[in-house]
Amino acid sequence: MSATILSAILPFFGQVEAVAPIKEAPLPAGSKVSYSEAIRTREVTQSDFNSSTTRSHTTGNYSFQIELTGNFSDLSPTSELAITLGRFTYKGTLGDDPAYKTGRNSANLGLFVTSGSSVKTAAFTIQVKWNKDRVTIKTEGKVPDSESPIAYDVSSSDGKFSGRTQLSVRFGSVNTSTAFDFTGNYRRKEYARGDLSGSETNIEVKGKI
Repeated sequence: MSATILSAILPFFGQVEAVAPIKEAPLPAGSKVSYSEAIRTREVTQSDFNSSTTRSHTTGNYSFQIELTGNFSDLSPTSELAITLGRFTYKGTLGDDPAYKTGRNSANLGLFVTSGSSVKTAAFTIQVKWNKDRVTIKTEGKVPDSESPIAYDVSSSDGKFSGRTQLSVRFGSVNTSTAFDFTGNYRRKEYARGDLSGSETNIEVKGKI
């Protein structure tokens, strides 16, 4: 089965800016990308003689790692990191990590949201480490604190699917944008017990360059 995945650049909670369009360019030689996502949606409908009420809840997580080759010997707090992968988008600077200073070779970035209890939760985290000619960017996120980058738009009957979205990265000397292919598995179960009915949908996505 195939799934159509639309690539959209959407800001998160007004705290992350949309990434400006990046000129098409292939990944530098020796670069690698891997992606994994799993989300679950539960839907429950309670019915009586006069009405019915439906509740839906989606949870999950995603992670991806990007390894890029390039010249990373001249970075500073104003050096930008910009990533777009499906619906995931981030734009910031190394200086957004309060602990970063010129000469360090790592930074911890991401987005943290505050709940009603004033407790901060990591919607997603980004760990960046580099030497003079290679950078590794590790990203981990939670749904629904952060939106699903790829699996959100999968529509399939039970079984396997494949699709394509866009990956863009800008960091140091690297400015790249390329198609990103992925595969996945879609499973859906439905049930009915008395006045309750519902379904559970599980979607897993993986991709690699």
